[in-house]
Amino acid sequence: MGIDEILEKIKDKDYAPQTAEELIKNFGIEEFNIPLFMKNLAELEEKGLVMLTKKSKYITPEKRGYFSGVLTANVKGFAFLKKDGTKDEYFIPNKDLKGALDKDRVLVSLIPNAKEKNGEAKVEKILKRGTKGFVGILTYFRNQLIIEPEDRRIFGRYTIENPEKGMQKGERIFVAITEYGQQKRMGKVKMMTKLETSGESVEAIIENILLRNGLAEEFPEAVLAESNKIPQTVTESLEEGRRDLRALQMVTIDGEDAKDFDDAVSIELLDNGNYKLGVHIADVSHYVKEGSHIDKEAFKRGTSIYFPGRVLPMLPVALSNGICSLNIGVDRMAMTAMMEINNKGKVVNYEIFPSLIKVEERMTYTNVAKILKGEDEELLKRYEHLIGFFNEMSVLADILGKKREKRGSLFFDLPELKVNVDENAKPISLSIRKRNKAESIIEEFMLVANETVAEHLYWLEFPCVYRIHESPPLEGITHFNEVMGPFDIKIVVGGSGEIHPKIYQEIIEKIQNHPMKDMIMNLLLRSMSHARYNVEPLGHFGLSVTYYCHFTSPIRRYPDLAVHRSLKASFQGAGMSMKKKLMARDIAVATEASERELVAESVEREITTVKVVEYMKPFVGESFNSRVSGMIHSGIFVQLENLAEGFIPFATLNGYHVFSETEMVVRDGGNQVSFKIGDPVRVKLVAANIALGHLDFIIEDDNNDENS
Repeated sequence: MGIDEILEKIKDKDYAPQTAEELIKNFGIEEFNIPLFMKNLAELEEKGLVMLTKKSKYITPEKRGYFSGVLTANVKGFAFLKKDGTKDEYFIPNKDLKGALDKDRVLVSLIPNAKEKNGEAKVEKILKRGTKGFVGILTYFRNQLIIEPEDRRIFGRYTIENPEKGMQKGERIFVAITEYGQQKRMGKVKMMTKLETSGESVEAIIENILLRNGLAEEFPEAVLAESNKIPQTVTESLEEGRRDLRALQMVTIDGEDAKDFDDAVSIELLDNGNYKLGVHIADVSHYVKEGSHIDKEAFKRGTSIYFPGRVLPMLPVALSNGICSLNIGVDRMAMTAMMEINNKGKVVNYEIFPSLIKVEERMTYTNVAKILKGEDEELLKRYEHLIGFFNEMSVLADILGKKREKRGSLFFDLPELKVNVDENAKPISLSIRKRNKAESIIEEFMLVANETVAEHLYWLEFPCVYRIHESPPLEGITHFNEVMGPFDIKIVVGGSGEIHPKIYQEIIEKIQNHPMKDMIMNLLLRSMSHARYNVEPLGHFGLSVTYYCHFTSPIRRYPDLAVHRSLKASFQGAGMSMKKKLMARDIAVATEASERELVAESVEREITTVKVVEYMKPFVGESFNSRVSGMIHSGIFVQLENLAEGFIPFATLNGYHVFSETEMVVRDGGNQVSFKIGDPVRVKLVAANIALGHLDFIIEDDNNDENS
């Protein structure tokens, strides 16, 4: 029973509060599906959509007048809560936080007759902690050495469970919270790492971000010891069922700075006019055994994290850059999806099997794109034997892309900000990167392989960690329409409330020549749900497909590794007991991987912003062209031509300015529109705060009436 179906039944007017055992019995949940059912109940509770009464019976929070949201703490000791699914914000005084901290997900109730015009609330229950550790400063409180968070949005004082001899006041330490405090009771922490006394260097700021999010660059000794025992060459004889494809022509195509290669591709034009596409993926599961130290650490990390000048890999280098990486000219274990595809883009036949491969060439996106354009004579001569190979790939990728477009799949071809760094990870320039033809080819091939594997496991009735992308939430659509309504661009929702990806597709087509195209595309992206992992195939809105999973990157994503294990179990014809074990494992993988992905994205974004501000700092005092990219009640956000973003407070402008939330414009004292989304503005950079990741601007020629 899906999560939406459970919620619908509990919301039903005839529903009577029931325990989990009663729900299982009354909903007719089969034994095989009980773990999934309990996982869905727990997820509903964590999201604040259902709650437990004192008698352990499930009801909706609305029946008690409660609602949920995520806290944003203020350094002054209070917090605001944004109610889930709305723009409504509620003030929560310190006395009513009940020990909740910044980024915690909580269940609250309204305080009647509160003075706050937007409403005042109090915390009833903490659903999920958003802060699990922090960097703090040692200090004394009542003759006891304690630690206070450096980030003043993390309230309270904490005692140290494992103090070291010689610890002194003023030392900076990263700690993990072991017991959360309450109003007058201090929390407890475990000391993890001593840090630089000053937290002002860029290296210290980045270290703080990593530690705050529970991320470590170094692997535990047990993991390294285990990885060092794995041979760096393929010495095993071919096992039963593993096919020898070493004679098959195949290449890897990646970025210039790639270090690990987990996918290779092959192609053949068949006599019947169809294409035989081979997608060969590193067989990480051959080396990373379930339950091993390496496996447990990979599960904990969930994904590799990439930011300017550094990578935090999911697997130790001996695996990620060594025996698992599909390096040129060496034997490697792989998992192959061999697909026969017709000229309409339909997979008419396929096989999935373990293989032994040898990559012929390590190609880059840039070089393949040049070869396809016939631009570089030296490259054309060097890779003359592969020109036909790449041309066939290009034709097939176009066929697959047209098929996806026809069914409603969305193509967000947005420019990407890249921070270029030197050998010391110091930023030397900002550049705008757009995908080339070679990247599109590989993307199409990986997509069709992922779809094929997902559908294969579904029809075999084998557990799978699916990649799902639910329909856009109503609040996301509403916000987009409020911002873009004045430009006659709207997401139209049908009478049933359902929306098809083709509605988004039509908007993308409509704005191709619009001067604000990139900004509108970003707003469209933000209006949609975030993709996540699930053990149920709930569909992928952005790809407009029912069955989808991640199969193609097991070196850097744990769900892909889980999918490989499911495939291998299916090769062996696993019975019901094995399927139950796989389902229980996949439930844990889907939940953990979804959370780790959000953390990874947040960290990548935060550190990239730090690097952007570090690069821009020498330019304080200089002027730039920009466009208004957003607005709030205290000012406007602007984006420079190099995609760096910053803020202009209303307090720095001449005259009176106010943000009209319903119109998504800024009006001046005469009620004239002074700023709207997309307006060009000439700005001067006045401050660059690396620690906060902030760029502050002023209008260079503050004559704002001319901007209307």
